[in-house]
Amino acid sequence: MASGDPTPNPAPPAVTRAPAAGAELRLGGTLAAFRYRNYRLYFVGQFVLMTGAWLFAGAMPIGSLLGALARWWGASRAIAAAAVAILAAGSLVFRASQRERAARQAG
Repeated sequence: MASGDPTPNPAPPAVTRAPAAGAELRLGGTLAAFRYRNYRLYFVGQFVLMTGAWLFAGAMPIGSLLGALARWWGASRAIAAAAVAILAAGSLVFRASQRERAARQAG
């Protein structure tokens, strides 16, 4: 650079590194569980389930205001409660059968 030249020396280009071949996305802290496929499936399923529950809970009172009969709302809630009761009973029966099977194998 000649003396009296007003332009400074340009900065060297920034060095960037390409990700290594096969590099995985690293999630830390709160999002670490999303590394596992089963958890991602569980999370998406719960999201869909809760979205449907919120829509159902919000739509039922609106439907009753628009002239739908209250007994339909009550019947739908009873069916939902029955489904939960059946699933809970099924899980208890499954656990009991596992305990019996384990007791037979041990003894």
